[in-house]
Amino acid sequence: MGGESVPGTGDNLPGVLSSSDLQFLRQRHPGALFLASEVRDHCSDLAGEEWHIISSAVDSRRREFSTGRWLAREGLSRLGEERVAIPQGDRREPVWPDSIIGSISHTSTQVVVVMALRKEYRGIGIDLEEKNRVEAGLLCKLVTERERLYHGDIDYTLLFSAKEAIYKLC
Repeated sequence: MGGESVPGTGDNLPGVLSSSDLQFLRQRHPGALFLASEVRDHCSDLAGEEWHIISSAVDSRRREFSTGRWLAREGLSRLGEERVAIPQGDRREPVWPDSIIGSISHTSTQVVVVMALRKEYRGIGIDLEEKNRVEAGLLCKLVTERERLYHGDIDYTLLFSAKEAIYKLC
C-alpha cells in the first residue's frame, strides 16, 4: 500500500524529500500511505468547496493546494474510500472523511500527503521546508531564546518544521 507511486509522479522528485526519505518513512510507518508529487496545476480537479478556498490566491498557491488535494483523493482511493472533496477547517487544516487521518505539506516544488485509516493512527503530522528558509528577522517569532541557546548555530528551519508537524498532528 505505502510503496506505490502515483501515476504522473514518482520518488525521484526535485525538492526536499528524496526517494530514500520516502522509503525510510514507509518502512517505519506500515499502514500509512505516503504520496509525493511535483507541484502541478490540478485546479480543474478541485471540487467547488475546494476551489472557493483558493479562488483569490496567486497561481503558485493554487498549484500547491490543488496538487495536495489531487494527491489526497488518490490516497483516499488507495485506502478504499470514495474520492471526495477535502475541505479546509478553521485552522486551515484538511478536513478528512471520518475514517481517515492525514496531513498535507508542500514546498514551492513538491507536495507530500501522508494518510492512513483513523483506526490505525491517532494523528499524522508532516511538514516540508526548504533549507535555510527561516530568516533572522523571523527567528524571534518562531524560536524562543531558550531554544536558540540550547540548539546553538543550526538551521532553525529544522526546528520550525518539527513544530509545524506537531501543530498539524494535534
